[in-house]
Amino acid sequence: MNTDNVLISSLNIDNLQKKELSGTSSVDLIKKDDFDKLVTKCEVSFNEKEQNKIFSIVEDRYITEDEIMSLSYEQVKKLKELIIEEDEDGNVYDASLIRSNYRVSSFMATSLISDNEDFNKAIFEKLKTLKDEKETVLFMAAITGSFGIQSAVAWYEKIDDEGKTFGFSKIKENDIEKYLKDKIKYLKDILDDGVSALASKTYEKVLSWYEDILENYSSIKKEREYRVAQIIKNNRPNPLEILN
Repeated sequence: MNTDNVLISSLNIDNLQKKELSGTSSVDLIKKDDFDKLVTKCEVSFNEKEQNKIFSIVEDRYITEDEIMSLSYEQVKKLKELIIEEDEDGNVYDASLIRSNYRVSSFMATSLISDNEDFNKAIFEKLKTLKDEKETVLFMAAITGSFGIQSAVAWYEKIDDEGKTFGFSKIKENDIEKYLKDKIKYLKDILDDGVSALASKTYEKVLSWYEDILENYSSIKKEREYRVAQIIKNNRPNPLEILN
């Protein structure tokens, strides 16, 4: 998959006309053996407990919002690798034909947003707090820069009419903290300059999202760095033992 030009809709297969469940495939429940083979072929690394849980979720070929919420960012990233996968001859594996709605596919798209896993995870955690699909659409449009923040704001009221298909390019920033702080400053400057009441309300919403993502990112990064430090500490040889 070319992650530099990702279509979220490619993960949203609620409309299966593009990837039909017909011919060589079936709308019946996925068989455990077929699922296990798919995991092996896609070289996805689950432990036994994870694999059983993921299978229980996808067995009926549909991932619900409650089910995606029960998974961690890392598990969802792995799950994404099993959706609409093809063999060497270009035939779609039957066990990979799994449907979801837009909110669920947005969760699975988070691992494609950047190469910074702390940032992607921060966005994933923020997605959990959004109230509905319409808010999710605006969030993904604004945060991924699908149309640019200003265009996303202008487009907000047209979501229901215009549909929910858009693409985004991977965010390529070395300093994510600076990137987020710059976005926050940019939004605050716009609000300080004065905009219409409707635009102001939406800009304030987007600003709050960036602030929450920055807070999530800082917390996730700090926790990861602590774990790494503990691993290094626990594996560091005792100099007294070396001398003996």
